Amino acid sequence: MNQNRRLAQQQAHHAKQEDAHHASGRTIHSIHVMKHTKLQAWALLVLIGTLIAMGMVVGTGGGPSGSHADDRPLRVGYALEAPYAYLDGRGRVGGESPEVLRALLRRMGGPEPQWVHQEFSTLIHELEIGRIDVIAAGLFITAERSQRVAFTRPTVAVRTGLLVAAGNPRKLSRLQDLAGQDRLRLAVIEGAVEARQAQASGVSSRQLLRVPDAQTGIAAVRTGRAAAMALSAPSLRWMLGQGDGRGLEVLDLADDPATAGIGYPAFAWRLDDPRRERFDRQLAAFVGSSEHLEIELRHGMSTADVELARRWKPGSQAGAPADRRLVHVAGAGS
Repeated sequence: MNQNRRLAQQQAHHAKQEDAHHASGRTIHSIHVMKHTKLQAWALLVLIGTLIAMGMVVGTGGGPSGSHADDRPLRVGYALEAPYAYLDGRGRVGGESPEVLRALLRRMGGPEPQWVHQEFSTLIHELEIGRIDVIAAGLFITAERSQRVAFTRPTVAVRTGLLVAAGNPRKLSRLQDLAGQDRLRLAVIEGAVEARQAQASGVSSRQLLRVPDAQTGIAAVRTGRAAAMALSAPSLRWMLGQGDGRGLEVLDLADDPATAGIGYPAFAWRLDDPRRERFDRQLAAFVGSSEHLEIELRHGMSTADVELARRWKPGSQAGAPADRRLVHVAGAGS
């Protein structure tokens, strides 16, 4: 009997050990499951965070249509051609085009833009590949350029001028006066409309001295490398008024059939940028306002130049007949 009791006790002991072993196994399994579940949860959180970060990067990236694109400063391309764009005495970007853009951004609640200096001839390319968002450099509206960029309405209307040596020793009065005179060279900024105007007047491509900026063209006329330089009249007057204009003068080519059309400087956006439409609506309300007139008059334009811009219609970039009554008011750039 004692033997039977001991046997029963041993069996009960073994049963308890087996139960403990199974319980321990279940506990270890539960721990493994919990650890695995936690790892899965952490992995899921990391994945969600990564996706959110990627979404933010995409939303604020270089493309114009990101959901947060309006929150970042505009990257504005400009080229140095006063009075449209220049650096003031403090090194700050100024000029007719940048100052109009700043005024519009203030009205729209936007921050100060990021200014990106480029050669004039590279501005449209830089816009197309996404390195800049908008061009503010007095870029004239033309049918050819409109195939590559989306222009706003113009900010003002201007005409072409001719920079020559004082006294006009070559007796130039029109671009046609240079035609057929192969020894006479005409300085033009690379990529500007004046080269096309000159060739339409009979000036050969061999006569064109293509320069990267206005300062180089002025130097060419001063040293005799070029007989003249064609550029917008306000630009030429401004630069001579701000610097050493001795020995040089500006001719107004308003009566020249090749340049009788009026140039319309405007802002240029990428063709697919949805921000252009909102910007252009603001510009429509701004052009002709007292603040706009103050900017234009300060840069050598006239109220008549602004009124012409207000009357501009899409498709009229070829210009309107010349009007001798449009006289630039005296100012720093006249």
